[in-house]
Amino acid sequence: ICSVGFFVIQAATNTAEETLELVFVCITRFSASLVASIIWLVASEIFPTSVRSLAMGVGASCGRFGCLIFPFLTDGHFAAGFATAGVIDLVCFICSLFLVEMTGNALSDVIADVAAMAKDPLTAV
Repeated sequence: ICSVGFFVIQAATNTAEETLELVFVCITRFSASLVASIIWLVASEIFPTSVRSLAMGVGASCGRFGCLIFPFLTDGHFAAGFATAGVIDLVCFICSLFLVEMTGNALSDVIADVAAMAKDPLTAV
């Protein structure tokens, strides 16, 4: 309720451009919250128990590092901060294209594939 009130007050007192910016920030905030929840759920499903806490800890650390750095990127250079975030997102998207498809595979098979890749990354899979 407070967020809706804040949005109405901001929309009434600002220009159309500032209101549009506020709308995009609210959509981004909602999307980030949604994705953060999904990440924890997916990570707990895809990682085996032996490395689950390590993988989730690394993911949480990366998120906290981003939360620490992003205000410095936007301080005085608002567009540059968002451009940097966009480039990071693009790099992450490209990296995700190289992930192993796990549909129809048991988790034990995936662990065996990862172990084979660790021994000889050029000839595995």
